Order: sequence, then C-alpha cells, then structure tokens
Amino acid sequence: MKIPNSHQVMKWLNPVLSRRYMLALWIGMGAIALLSEWWSHHINNNYFVFTHVYFHLIHKQPLYIPYPHEYADINLYGPLFGLLIAPFALLPDVAGVVCWVIINILFLFIIIQQLPVNERSKQFVILFSALELLMNAQWLQLNAFIAACLVGSFVYFKKDKVVLASLLIVMGSFTKLYGITGLAFIGFTKKPFKAVLWLIIWSLIAFCLPMLISSPAYIVHSYQEWFQTLVMKNSKNVHDAMNNFYQDISAMGLIKRISGLSQDIDIWVIVSGLIIMAISFVGVLKRRFKPDIQLLWLSAIMLFTVLFSTGAESPTYIIAVVGVAIWFVSYAQEKYPRLSVVLLALVLLLTSIASTDLVTPWVRIHVVRRYALKALPCLIVWGVIVFDLMKYAWMPALHMHMNDTDKGKSIQQKPYSMKNLNIGR
Repeated sequence: MKIPNSHQVMKWLNPVLSRRYMLALWIGMGAIALLSEWWSHHINNNYFVFTHVYFHLIHKQPLYIPYPHEYADINLYGPLFGLLIAPFALLPDVAGVVCWVIINILFLFIIIQQLPVNERSKQFVILFSALELLMNAQWLQLNAFIAACLVGSFVYFKKDKVVLASLLIVMGSFTKLYGITGLAFIGFTKKPFKAVLWLIIWSLIAFCLPMLISSPAYIVHSYQEWFQTLVMKNSKNVHDAMNNFYQDISAMGLIKRISGLSQDIDIWVIVSGLIIMAISFVGVLKRRFKPDIQLLWLSAIMLFTVLFSTGAESPTYIIAVVGVAIWFVSYAQEKYPRLSVVLLALVLLLTSIASTDLVTPWVRIHVVRRYALKALPCLIVWGVIVFDLMKYAWMPALHMHMNDTDKGKSIQQKPYSMKNLNIGR
C-alpha cells in the first residue's frame, strides 16, 4: 500500500522520535532561553511581575495597580497564583528563574506523555512545538503550564480521574482564566456529576486558600479587582490592536490589521467563533466516546482558546501549536495526507519560525507582527477541524458512507469472473 506523505514524514523522523531525545531537546530549549537571559545581563520583566504577586499578597497590597519601582506593566494573574509562584519567589532570582523554566517544561512534557496516542506520535508533538516552547521560556511565561492544564484535564476526564481533571481546570482558571476552556472536556467522563462536585470543591479551596497568608476581606476584594482589570485589559487590547502589535495576535487582530476594519468587529468574530464551536459540539456529543473525535475536540479547544482571545501574544501560541500537532498525529495524517502536511509546514514557517530571529527583523516586525500573521495558519487548521466536526453533527450519513468507503479500500476484493455471477440461475 502506498504510504501517504504525512506517514512518510513520520518515517523520516522516526530515528529521533524517542522520549529520551525529545526530553533532551526540550531541556536544551530551556537552557537556550536561560543563556539568553544571562547574555542580556537582566531577567525578563515578566518574572518580577509573577514573583511580586506573592510579596504583595502576604503584605495585603493591591495586586492590580502599577509598581514602576518593581517592574513594568501590571499583574493580570489571580490571587491563587501568588501561592503557586511562592516557592520560586523565595529563591534567589537566578535560581528561581532556572527552576521556573525547567518545571514548566517538565510539567508539559509529562502531561503530553499521557496522551492516548502511540509513542512516536507523542514525541512528534514534543518535536513540533519545540520552537514555541523556546519562545515561551525566553519570555518566562506561564503558557506551557496552561497548555498542560488543558491537555491534562482532557486526559484525566477521559480516564475518569475526575479529581485530577477538575484540579487542573481550577488551577488554570484561577491563574490565567484560559484554563476554564477545559470544562469542554467534561463530556468525556462517565462520571459527570462527580466531576461537577469536584469542580465546586476545588474552586472553593482555590478561592479560600490565599486567605491563609492574607485575609478573607482582602482576597474577596482582590478577586473583584482582578475581574475589573481583565475587563479593562480586554478593552485596551481591542482599541490598541492597530498600534500595539504585540497583543491581540488572534483571529480578531488578524482580520482588523489586514482589512483595516474598526475594533467593533471583535464581538462579532468572538460570537461567530462561539456559535461555530457550539454547532461542532453537537457532533462531538454524538460520538463523544470515540477517541478520534475526542482528540479532534481537544485540538479545536486549544486553538480556540488562543485564536479568540484579545490577550493572545506570541508566547501564547505554545497552546495552539500543541493543538495543531495533536490534530496531525491523531486525525489529519490519515484523513488529509497531503493537505495536513501543507498546513503543518505553514504553521511551522509562519506561526513558529517567522516569529524568531531566523527571519529578518523587517519581515518579522513589518509583515508578520504587523498583520498578526502568526494566527493565520492556526486559524486555517481550526477551520478544517470545526468543518469536520460540523459534518459529523449534521451529515452523519455522509460520514458513515465515507468511513465504509475508506474501510473498503483496505480489503482486497476477488476479481469478478463468469463463475462468480448468478446470471440466469
């Protein structure tokens, strides 16, 4: 049987697709990020934003106001994050940065190894997302942790380990809010009521836990301020999309910067995305215990989380690119052997490589960043995924026929002869 192009790609990469090599690759990416910090003789501002959440928390200082003498920008993370960052904040800065980068890398690496795909496919996901991991590590960002929470909640709901799945959703949601999209996987467990119960329990714990090192009134007020800050930040991202090319690298930013349309389109694009996902979810519910549909929905959610967020930045795309790689290994390489390789190459070139120093500064700044082109390949992949899911929802008969046809191709049929025919009998 002829091997599709995508299968051939996997065969070419087979010698390096081992867990040992991929772990070394990711640790190496972390080391490059740390060396770049050392070479620049300063620690990225993001790390001080993170660590001071803990210090402000224990001193009951406002979490969401500027502290220009400590760091630039403002904190956008929940009070619970102050506890998560505490072990790193208490270390000397250099040791804290090293531990922060390595633990984020290991957390996502370990979670990806739990995916319900074969060993080679897991390592391909690691390999394909390596550049995005490097960029996330260079910015000392939290997005690898969020990606791990999303993939982990999917994996553990699927295994009916609802306590762990619920914990990961709550951890992700109470830190950067992106984790809340993990709720979309609750339909994959056979214990949904137990899952809801544990979501409530963990949410109460996450809400109250920071009170142990501050006070109840302070924490309640901080959560109110967090909500207000996120609303204001979203509004700022929407209105500054044509001027601040580091933010809103999303479907909305892409459309606005290419077309020149006003910021009023954001709500329409987001609502359209939500409607498409809702229609797609009908197809998911009909076949929610089929592994390929589950993994397809995981990819769709990871892409949607980034593409329809006005706060999406370049380092956020570790979440989306992991989703693309999962789509390829679990579904697309068989379903779309040629198209999937083209889209994979487009994601690698335009989403990952074009955001690095491997391209000229002029192209990176005045073309890719200016027009939010980093989002384009991922948006196309998301469109292919939801199109398939909507076909499962509204054209089941067509897909049953297609599946039967595909199966028939692998069955060697006997040639017809006059002896096989019953004409005239």
